Formats: sequence, C-alpha cells, structure tokens
Amino acid sequence: MEHYTRSTLNYFTPRALDRAADKREDGAWLEEALQDARFIPVWQDKNLFTKDEPTEAIFLSHTDIHGLLLTAESITLLGIEPDKVYFAVGLLNGFFLRRFCVR
Repeated sequence: MEHYTRSTLNYFTPRALDRAADKREDGAWLEEALQDARFIPVWQDKNLFTKDEPTEAIFLSHTDIHGLLLTAESITLLGIEPDKVYFAVGLLNGFFLRRFCVR
C-alpha cells in the first residue's frame, strides 16, 4: 500500500495542528490549556478506539479524564487547532479501558 493511501487510514492525520513550540515551556499557559483541552489516551503505547462501528479514535474532555491526569505516566502537548488544544495522556493502568478497544 502506498504512503498516501496508508496515511488516510490513520485516525489522527486529518488534523492540521500547530505544534505550539513557543508554548511548550510556558507553565502558566499549559496549566490553563489543560482545563479545556481534548485528550488522546494512550496505554502501553497503544491508542484507544470505540468498540462500536464505525471505529473512531477516542478524544476525551478534561471532565472525562480529570482523575486520571493526577496519576498519568505522561502528559504531552500535541498541538493546537484554532479552537482546541490537544494532549496525549499516558495512562498507567487499564481499569479505565473496558469501554474501549485498544490498538
């Protein structure tokens, strides 16, 4: 399969994110951004997807993931769209994952 066709199958490639290099060291900005961000949960180097068809990538709100942020293995700024900030969150345990499909 050629590169373009393969990349269209990636759930995350349609997003054109500003990687926000100038914001990565700004602790106050990061703390504020976490309050209204979208989070991509990652567990054991795997992304989470819905179990139902059509399969979709999981994006969680701060409300959905707040308790897990306190024990996250890592929180990584992925980038900014005009109206939303995205972070990846490395989860330490899998109890939260029963509702999702791990890939």
